[in-house]
Amino acid sequence: MNTELSLTDNAGVVISVGVRDLTPMGFECILAGEAIDALRDASGRFRDFDLVVSGSGEPECIGHCRVHSVRRICADKSAICIRFEGAAGPAYQRLNDGCFVSGHADGVAKGRSMAMAEDASYQPMLRRA
Repeated sequence: MNTELSLTDNAGVVISVGVRDLTPMGFECILAGEAIDALRDASGRFRDFDLVVSGSGEPECIGHCRVHSVRRICADKSAICIRFEGAAGPAYQRLNDGCFVSGHADGVAKGRSMAMAEDASYQPMLRRA
């Protein structure tokens, strides 16, 4: 079953995310620049989101979350730290059990290290002592 995790709010904003570095407090995901703008409301504050798992059946809300921090990792991508709100146990359990295959509608699920590993021209810089 191929399912997707998304952040949704009551204003109609839907952002597909892939989970990286899952902890009991939350998780990290990578988003492109245009998706970053959707994380904030008109006053510039981060929105509160529902974690929604969707797939072959009816979409299911597995918990609530809030954006904790945004860290730019390259020119067009940022790492978003998401924290669970309220009772984090059920959301963490569902994500930890691997009940979904992470995906992105905009195709930016890869982190910086994965992109460099796939690039044959990438040569790590060696320091000499």
